Amino acid sequence: MNQDAVCDTLILGGGAAGLFSALTAVRTGQRVVLIEKTETLGKKLSLTGNGRCNFTHRTVSARDYRTDDPKALKKSLDLYGVEVTLQDFSSLGIYPVLKNEGYYPASFQASAVVSLLSSELSRKDRGSCTLVRNHQVKGIEKTESGFRVRLLDLNEKDREKATSDCCGRRLIVAMGGSSYPKTGSNGDGYYYLKKLGHHIEEPLPALTPLKVEHYDPDLFGVRQTGSFWLESSGQKLLSSSGELQFTRTGLSGIAIFQLSMDAVPLLAEGKKPMIHCDFFPDLTAEDLSRYLLRLCEKTDPDMDLSLLLSGLLQKPLSNHVLKRLGLGGKKVRDLLSGEISSQTSSPGGSSLKTASAGDRCRKKSLTADIAEALKNLTFSVNGYEDFSQAQTTRGGVLLSEIHPETMESRLCPGLYLAGEIVNVNGFCGGYNLQWAWTSGHLAGLGGSSAGR
Repeated sequence: MNQDAVCDTLILGGGAAGLFSALTAVRTGQRVVLIEKTETLGKKLSLTGNGRCNFTHRTVSARDYRTDDPKALKKSLDLYGVEVTLQDFSSLGIYPVLKNEGYYPASFQASAVVSLLSSELSRKDRGSCTLVRNHQVKGIEKTESGFRVRLLDLNEKDREKATSDCCGRRLIVAMGGSSYPKTGSNGDGYYYLKKLGHHIEEPLPALTPLKVEHYDPDLFGVRQTGSFWLESSGQKLLSSSGELQFTRTGLSGIAIFQLSMDAVPLLAEGKKPMIHCDFFPDLTAEDLSRYLLRLCEKTDPDMDLSLLLSGLLQKPLSNHVLKRLGLGGKKVRDLLSGEISSQTSSPGGSSLKTASAGDRCRKKSLTADIAEALKNLTFSVNGYEDFSQAQTTRGGVLLSEIHPETMESRLCPGLYLAGEIVNVNGFCGGYNLQWAWTSGHLAGLGGSSAGR
């Protein structure tokens, strides 16, 4: 690379935020150099939404994120939000389709989004964009005229020939966070931004599976829908709904990813939050108990209780619930006859009341405990999966140290930041990609007068 070359805008990172900041800068006539560590642009973007690219949400507000400066985030989103994103994407040929409150390209192909964004950068009737692939950042220096970035050519075996400098009047850092390091973002951008004076909130995995205590390995592979909430020190913190997936070590699925947003920081502080599962949110515990009682009274008394519940839950999960209640291996007739021990404990620790009233009272008590377990099955969280399985990063460069209107650093003039490297982390559903478009657009636009 020509060490004397100076561009208007030098961009580090060819992910969603880097691509969009480059696109915006080129549209305003800037000469851009985009540096990407890997061979492929938009590698992580191509994986989003299981390859279908849920690129924004129907409604987006600062409440949908975790950040150190919600007011600044609101300013950024007000300047470039969902409506203008949809307009811009549509103009690129990415026709938006609304599904489950999220917007997808009509082709449902994330790769098409990457291709169309990349293609727009190569247009000759605007500014210019030079793509430099397989180059790793090895140093960033602030100069009188802008920034000098030391690069390592990952394809060059000769160490002396492999290193070069690239200079820009301004610099956009969109190097990503620490999640999915196989896509090229491993958190190395934090190191260079610290050296330029910025403060970093500790990066933690976000939107990631959670591990639980005393886990039942027989649950592996089970999927169940419901409503879920996170509790710590007796306080309900966050709720979600959707599908729960049981892994080899704990809980996964979009509903759990949402809860991990607050669970992971609690775990990092040494706390052990609880996850509560309601598998029948549309029924009260009383209605569910009455339904179970009617089933017991009408069905074959020699039927296993686990089979009785198989129309409500997958069998491994119904077995788990019954074991929790001390009813594992029991049959309907055991419940009907009241032969189940009165010392059986419910998940809340209270004894099942089977010895004081008549048969129907005993049956009502047992079905009430089963209903309560189906409405409030609890798991104690004691860990989380690392960055290799996390969809995004919680933490990063403090947003309070960045001008929200332009994404320019308050501490280092001419330095701009965009995307996951900033301490802005959204829920599942297109929120994090919206932040990439918002921050990328504002950062790209921030130097529209560069070189003029």
